[in-house]
Amino acid sequence: LLRRIQWVDLSKGMGNVPAMLLLDRSLTYLLAGGEKPKEASGTFDVRDVNAGFANVGGKVIIKDDLIVNYTTPPDNDPEWYRDPAVIAPIVIGSLVTLIATLISLTPFFVDRAERASATRTAIAALNTAIPTTDAPLVVTTNIPTRSIEELLGETQTVDARTFAETQAAQDFQARVAAAATATAEAPTLQAQFEGTLIAAGTATRQYYLAQTPSATPIPPTLIPTNTAAPTLTPIPPTNTPVPPTATPDPLAIARTPVTRNADWTPVVQDFDGVAMVLVPAGCFEMGNDPEAQYWNDSAWITGVPTGGEQCVAPFWLDQYEVTNAQFAEFLNTVGNQTVEGVTYLDSGDSDVRIRQQGGQWVADSGYADHPAIELSWFGARDYCDWVSSELPTEAQWEYAARGPDELVYPWGNEFVADNVVYGGNSGGGTARIGSRPSGVSWVGAFDLSGNVWEWTATLYQNYPYSETDGRNNNDNRTDVRVLRGGSWFSLDGGVRSALRLRDYPTLSYDHFGFRCVRPLL
Repeated sequence: LLRRIQWVDLSKGMGNVPAMLLLDRSLTYLLAGGEKPKEASGTFDVRDVNAGFANVGGKVIIKDDLIVNYTTPPDNDPEWYRDPAVIAPIVIGSLVTLIATLISLTPFFVDRAERASATRTAIAALNTAIPTTDAPLVVTTNIPTRSIEELLGETQTVDARTFAETQAAQDFQARVAAAATATAEAPTLQAQFEGTLIAAGTATRQYYLAQTPSATPIPPTLIPTNTAAPTLTPIPPTNTPVPPTATPDPLAIARTPVTRNADWTPVVQDFDGVAMVLVPAGCFEMGNDPEAQYWNDSAWITGVPTGGEQCVAPFWLDQYEVTNAQFAEFLNTVGNQTVEGVTYLDSGDSDVRIRQQGGQWVADSGYADHPAIELSWFGARDYCDWVSSELPTEAQWEYAARGPDELVYPWGNEFVADNVVYGGNSGGGTARIGSRPSGVSWVGAFDLSGNVWEWTATLYQNYPYSETDGRNNNDNRTDVRVLRGGSWFSLDGGVRSALRLRDYPTLSYDHFGFRCVRPLL
């Protein structure tokens, strides 16, 4: 009777019938009552759908969406709802039948348990009588060969009705067979062993006869008696100093150009609480990605031309993008200054994740370890200067991402969505730094692809790239600068490592960030 019911709105498609309560699985009986009661409780009449919703008699008591009592309509008793006086004998009779069935099965389970217990007892006796394969086998000549039936007794056989007992019987048969085989081979093994002792004794006698000048015969014993032990003369150790093994200096190694990404093992060092990775010297061909896209004034252009071979000196690179917490600390020290009419941080933008609270700049809850956004190129440049670093050049950034192997992405040449925070999985915003460890670059830097575009020190100019043509002039305050790496807003084609983006240094967006570098001293 405690049947969970469902309130159903039948006001549409059934002649503007007021809301009813579904009661009958065949849609024959419905409860009238208008809208569903707030407490889902009450007493309702039963109505017949096929008879114009006429009251056919009977009552249903509902409490908290449960049918707690039901009186059937005359001559129309639903087959799955019964009066308690009818249901009770049926339920009690079913329980009595079930209990009687369980009692009748008790001897079967007891008999099976007793036979299983007897079998386990016999198995334990066999384990005690027969050595296991893990213990050394002592060969003796009086071990009788007996079958499993004899070992278990005439009245007890292996109960093989379960797989585990069958396996145990087979294992014990193998052990008995092994014991029987060892018993049969014992005389042969004994003869071989005695032959070996005789041969060893003969060789020993011949050796002492040859070494002894006396003609006195040596008694026929295998071991000489009263033989003086040789005197051991200690040899003083030689105090030859062993030179210590020199520990490789990663800084010295980094100055030697690498020719393959695999030749370099990442080196991480802490600089005033900031983890930086060592990028070794090396050469690579910049750009030259026919499938990468870049923005050219008013349209995306497919294919990045070659920037020429670039040879890069070693340097340190931030392992992660600069975070909101780190940039907030910078603002608390130097203030949100204005350069070229814009502040370091666009604090009035709705997407910003750093705000003033009680006179202090604080990262929003849950965003302290997300990359700092909504900051101008001047804010990125001056932050790096504040931590004794600088923005990376475009060549430094691309070399750290691609290496001598000139990879398409920091992790390889095939796009892998799980390796990058991009438009296909970002959920419309930045992610915690380092949240895609499988996308780490060959030097150990995270998020070089995706999460946020990263400001560089380089002015946007056409390729070929040259370090000496003035494009890395930090004093230029007006011309567009290069950003690299793609962002959470980019498609998969926009996170390739050769891709270039440009924008004015005064602009800031919710997908622009940065990281710093410092030279190797």
